[in-house]
Amino acid sequence: LLAEGALGVIGGRSPLRRVDELTLECMVEQCPDRDSRITLADSRDALGVRRSRIDWRVSEQEALTVQRMRETVVAELGRLGLPVPRLSADVVGVDGTLWLPDVAHPSGTTRMSASATTGVVDTDCRVHGVEGLFIAGSSVFPTSGHANPTQMIVALAVRLADHLAARLVRSGAAVVVTPGGRSE
Repeated sequence: LLAEGALGVIGGRSPLRRVDELTLECMVEQCPDRDSRITLADSRDALGVRRSRIDWRVSEQEALTVQRMRETVVAELGRLGLPVPRLSADVVGVDGTLWLPDVAHPSGTTRMSASATTGVVDTDCRVHGVEGLFIAGSSVFPTSGHANPTQMIVALAVRLADHLAARLVRSGAAVVVTPGGRSE
């Protein structure tokens, strides 16, 4: 959505500068889809490792969410007497459908769930049915948000480290933490 000829105004004061164009971007959370998945392809890379095959599904709900947001923004800006935005041509695909790009925060490929039938890791980030294998990262998120996931990834990693340290202590293993924070 673009608004042309808008003026930058703060707190009712005079315009600070002229803005010829304003770009509004709508980022939406994608609904989980059990048919979206990553599998191994038959083709291999230069090192002989099988390549990833990504089957990413986008539902009608995401397009409806973006459409509703567009309608809300247009109505509100019009109500306020501001220039009404127009839809940028690159947002709609050649077949007329809404274009929803992947913006680099893949999540949910090893989804956290209380059950192995609905996820890959349990609430302690342990792979269901595999003793000693843990995963921490955005891949365990049950759903993906639209914001950068770094803070939650760090929180999960710290939580997992605390959990693993507690397991070691319960097992009677000697755990020594050096001044640098490393366990020995």
